[in-house]
Amino acid sequence: MVGVRRFREAEVEVLRALSIEPSDPRGLKLLALIRFKLGRLDEALALCRDLAAVAPRDPGLRLKMGLIALKLDRVDEAIEELELAADLAPMDLRAWSYLGFACARRGERARAAAAFRRAGAEALAVEMETEAEAQAEPGELEWPPSGPEALAARADVFPGALPGASFEPALEISAPIMAPAPRVAASPPVTDSPSSEGLLPATSLVGYAVSRLGPPLDRSAWLGAAARVAIGDGAFVRGDAAVACAGRVRWEEAHRRVRGRPTAERLGRGDTPFFRVQGPGELFVAAPAGRLVPLQLEDDVLYVREDAVAAFEGTVSWEYGHIPRGPLGMLQFRGRGLVAICVRGEIGAVKVTPDRPVQVTARYLLGWVGRVVARGGRLSEEAREGDAPGLPGPLPVTCEGEGVVLFDVEREGGRSE
Repeated sequence: MVGVRRFREAEVEVLRALSIEPSDPRGLKLLALIRFKLGRLDEALALCRDLAAVAPRDPGLRLKMGLIALKLDRVDEAIEELELAADLAPMDLRAWSYLGFACARRGERARAAAAFRRAGAEALAVEMETEAEAQAEPGELEWPPSGPEALAARADVFPGALPGASFEPALEISAPIMAPAPRVAASPPVTDSPSSEGLLPATSLVGYAVSRLGPPLDRSAWLGAAARVAIGDGAFVRGDAAVACAGRVRWEEAHRRVRGRPTAERLGRGDTPFFRVQGPGELFVAAPAGRLVPLQLEDDVLYVREDAVAAFEGTVSWEYGHIPRGPLGMLQFRGRGLVAICVRGEIGAVKVTPDRPVQVTARYLLGWVGRVVARGGRLSEEAREGDAPGLPGPLPVTCEGEGVVLFDVEREGGRSE
């Protein structure tokens, strides 16, 4: 309901759930989001404060409290919360960007410049430094003007940095990704979590799927980024995706698991087999082609094509299968943990409902989220001729049920192997 902006109905359902589990943090966070979307900022802030009393070191809550305070024009409170959020999660670029706007609102241009630079917004940092140098000059114009219009005016320079733009349900995560360059751009909503220096948090699965509904957006990506995968409980990585590992670990062949039972068949395609890594340590992986998208599952169900998976943590329940009447191997993931996938272009999503099935060309199908049943059609010889070796033909895969179907489309040229 939140995804389709039916906020009042969503509030009723969340309140019903909270009548059963009044202290459930995910329900309370979702209720805070809904009331934020409805413009009831004081109520949203009160809910966040109650949650922060239980989890005082949750950077996501501190970030949201800072955003709401900034929208309420409580600048001092906003700066206090955003500074704490940035301290708890120093590589969450949103915290630094919002802190920059808050400091600019209070007229502290030097502090705003430092915050914008930490966020990777060099243009705004330079602008703040220029304003700071001219602060003592007569006839200076105040920057920024007061009120939310001032922030809206900066969206062309710093997309995605407006208060509330990334106010999504906070899901706890533990696996960040490494940023190759300090550049901020509009990107899918990310989850809120402490992260190590030099690392950015992973994207929540549900938030990522919902953010992709509709036509693919022209968004820049972190090309060449690497994901950090914890291997305390074991991890699985595609051979050509492994970058480095730290710790005393051991490697062994990984085999497909079908209906809960291991098989003798290797996991992965013949030229890109998977390995299982065990032992105390960390594994770093990158996309063999395209870019990496680390997704954090929080009791979610994700189906993704086998050749698009780069690595996943051993805490995730998984098994191998294929689409009926379609030679497309799929991996099903359930539970909690990190799944890192690689995509070649822009990801789009189409919602599936019981009365609205979706057909996707098999070569572009990435996977789906939710209760979706997929089946393929017969592939003619003519359909096979134009495809790259080893890929399904262009006849559609029919998806029925309820959920979101994800597809991967390159902007230029065809999919290559």
